[in-house]
This record gives sequence, C-alpha cells and structure tokens, in this order.
Amino acid sequence: PTVRRLKLVSLMNERCIELQQKSVKEPSKECDAKRQKKTGKCPFYRSDPMQEFKYTSLTAVRDIEELREVGTQMGTCPYYGTRFSVPYAHLIVLPYQMLLHHNTREALGITLRGSVVIIDEAHNLMDTISAVYGAEIRGNQVMSSHDQLKRYFEKYQKRLNAKNLMYV
Repeated sequence: PTVRRLKLVSLMNERCIELQQKSVKEPSKECDAKRQKKTGKCPFYRSDPMQEFKYTSLTAVRDIEELREVGTQMGTCPYYGTRFSVPYAHLIVLPYQMLLHHNTREALGITLRGSVVIIDEAHNLMDTISAVYGAEIRGNQVMSSHDQLKRYFEKYQKRLNAKNLMYV
C-alpha cells in the first residue's frame, strides 16, 4: 500500500521491514500525517498466498514485471514470494553484481555449487569485480595511517616483543 508510493528502493526496503514487525504505525487517512494509527503486519506478507505464489512463479519463465503482476493478482508480495522460490528454481536471471557478491547471494539463498553460470556482457566483468571487491585509498589516508602507526610504535615500542614489532 504505502510502500508502492515510495520512490527509492532503500525506503521501500525499510518500510517492508517495518511492516513485517509485530505492529507498525501508519499515517491515518482521516487525520494529518503527524497522527498515527496502529495497523497489523503487512497485508501482502502472508504464508498461504506466498506459498501459492512461490509455486506459481516456478511454472513458467517470467520477467520481473510479470512476477509483479502475478503477485498483485494473488494479493501477495511478489518480492518475498520470488525470494522464497529461488531454492526451487532451475533458472535464475539476475545482475551479475549480485551473483559475484557472496553476502548478496547468501541473502537471496543462491548456491553456486553444482550450478551452470552464464554471464552475459562479460566484457564488463572485470570492472564489476573491481567495483564489488575493490577499494580506493587516497594518499592522505595512507599518510594518516602511517602517522598513526608511527605514534603507536613510539608509544608501545618498549612493550612489544620482536615478533609484534615485525608486524608494526
């Protein structure tokens, strides 16, 4: 309901999480937005329709818009319903940034063991790997770190044994 009106994905995710809590406060239509009324859990996050959606989503290859439409028709959350169907799917199409990032794969329930992975537009793969796992360090950060290590070494030099000094 109010989630679909939000424009940013991060705000949508936060609102979905709030709606999954025991009870949430939602602006009342009868009064201004500052006054709140308590509502129950998210009306689209229900077990039975979600299970039905999970199996329905696996009967044919569908794109994201078709999955949203099926979820809307069934009165359930297509996002979570799709996530529940991932372990049973034979084909999963997703951006390879999500595939390459271990925590994202884990959160989605995707395991690569025994899977065939096909990467479209692999010419972008090295840039994506660098973006996912790389870090940019500026010269001033290196200088600051060096200064901090130097001060640490000066302060604790007499307490450190030879092995610890080697690591500093």
